[in-house]
Amino acid sequence: MNITSGPVARAQRLTIYGPHGIGKSTLASQFPLPIFVDTEDGTSHLTVSRALVNDYASLCQALDALRDTELPCRTVVIDTIDHVELFLRSEVCREHRISGMEGLAYGKGWVFLTEKFAEFISRYLDSLIAVGIHVVVVGHTNIKRVVYPGLDGFDRWELRLYSGCANRLKEWSDAVLFLNFKTRVVDNEGKPKGTGGKVRTIYTAHDATYDAKVRIDLPEGVPCDFAAIKRLLGDWERPPQLSVQEQFAAALADLDPEQLIMFLSDRGQIRDDQEITDVSSEYARMALSRIDEFRKAVEDFDFLP
Repeated sequence: MNITSGPVARAQRLTIYGPHGIGKSTLASQFPLPIFVDTEDGTSHLTVSRALVNDYASLCQALDALRDTELPCRTVVIDTIDHVELFLRSEVCREHRISGMEGLAYGKGWVFLTEKFAEFISRYLDSLIAVGIHVVVVGHTNIKRVVYPGLDGFDRWELRLYSGCANRLKEWSDAVLFLNFKTRVVDNEGKPKGTGGKVRTIYTAHDATYDAKVRIDLPEGVPCDFAAIKRLLGDWERPPQLSVQEQFAAALADLDPEQLIMFLSDRGQIRDDQEITDVSSEYARMALSRIDEFRKAVEDFDFLP
């Protein structure tokens, strides 16, 4: 049993949501070395690195590649999560051969969607966290009318996701940030009236009209600028990444280096006066994808020093 105490530094999981045009993607672009996974071609106005995806398969491929990337990447931005949910709905319909989410009895389609959404988070987003990359999830909003017995109704901002998916995302997130224009309530002939609506604000604490949370001490509303929330990332720095050639050499470190060099030289991958890490990145990736088979081939190589 390994028992530790005190804060643990790691990459952070953040959700940013708000109405259209409030500046969600612009705020996400201010995070350290971001690469956007753009699901709806919504970042063309930003000077950012991006991977455009148009279905669940290309989304998963992009996230796997970013997990293993040698590019300088400290933050992956999913823009937007509600479009990811649309991909997942299509996957559920395809797998169960239905035309829509109501095509299965007793709401089972929505159960399968929630399960697939949770799998997406654990398999793809958590794998980015595990290698030290911050994950920022961007989402749109819906307005829902809420009426409690005996009270006047009010409008509530909610993530534009199925409730089961929204709950799973909020639980997963270290911080849920709601972006909106700040309004002031003034007296209008004895009646309250909202005014303002021009100052973009990040809300960090739960309210009856929206969800928000953070795990450090921040004001309930801060300016819509990364500097105001930078402390959410703590002092975490992504560890230096090994190149694919270095990963290749590390995976074979227990083999006889002279035999390995002769094996690689025999196959024309390096000269016999070069190092193991001088193989091409394509060859190293191929070997790593079949590492057990590759190791056996090296061990069986007829090596005569």
